[in-house]
Amino acid sequence: MSDRKQEINLQVQQITDGLLLLLSFCGSFAINHYVTVLFGWEHLMTPFTEFHWMIPVIIPFGLIALHLAGFYNVSPQKALQKSLLQMLQAALWICLLLGGCVIFFRLQVPGRSVLLIFAALAVTSLTIRERLTVLHRF
Repeated sequence: MSDRKQEINLQVQQITDGLLLLLSFCGSFAINHYVTVLFGWEHLMTPFTEFHWMIPVIIPFGLIALHLAGFYNVSPQKALQKSLLQMLQAALWICLLLGGCVIFFRLQVPGRSVLLIFAALAVTSLTIRERLTVLHRF
């Protein structure tokens, strides 16, 4: 595969992953909202606007962290464990970055359950996208 085609494929994968991260983040808030309403804990709900500051941190820096961890070095022999380890490395960097934003900019993290649900959704969606890419390319 030519270098230019590989570069375009990488950019398409990163744009797709950025959209998946955004959908996972919005979906995690929706799931948290639904569960909160389902159990009658409306007084514990925080509005989505409290989470807006995280989106410009998670998406671009998440993609950079995934790239630095080697997540986009796709081969047909790449094991699922290796992908999960690379996502874990990227998640640790994002957690440190979010923690730095909370400390230095005095921002709030209103609902930690949203971040836990986001982690599960993001790992699932990125794994599915990567496996579909491997099936399509090789």
